[in-house]
Amino acid sequence: MKKLFYVASLCCFIMATQSCSSKKEILNTNLYQGTFYNGNLHCPNTILITKSIENGLPINNSISFYDSVSSKKISNNSVVSFEIINYQINSEQHTAECLWGNYVGTIKYINQIK
Repeated sequence: MKKLFYVASLCCFIMATQSCSSKKEILNTNLYQGTFYNGNLHCPNTILITKSIENGLPINNSISFYDSVSSKKISNNSVVSFEIINYQINSEQHTAECLWGNYVGTIKYINQIK
C-alpha cells in the first residue's frame, strides 16, 4: 500500500511540475528573442530576431527602434527578450553609417538574457 501511495505521489508531482512549466511558456508567447546592437544619437538600436512568436516577424530579420531608457543598460551583442508593439517594413533610404533593420517599430519591453 505504501508503494502505491509513493507512486501516486510521484505521478502527481510530475504532472504538477509539467503543468507549471507549460504555464510559464504560455505567459512568454508574446516575447521575441534576438541579438541587440546599440545605436547612438543619430542611429537606432537594432535587434536581429533569433526566436519569433506565432505569426510574428520572421527569424533572421531585424527591427530598428529608438529607445533612450530601457536599452541604455544593455550591452552590445547581448541576447535579449522583447515585445514589439507595432512595426512596419523599413522602406526608406538610409545612410551607410547606421545599421538599419528590415523593419522599424516600437519595443515595449526589453530584457537582457545574457
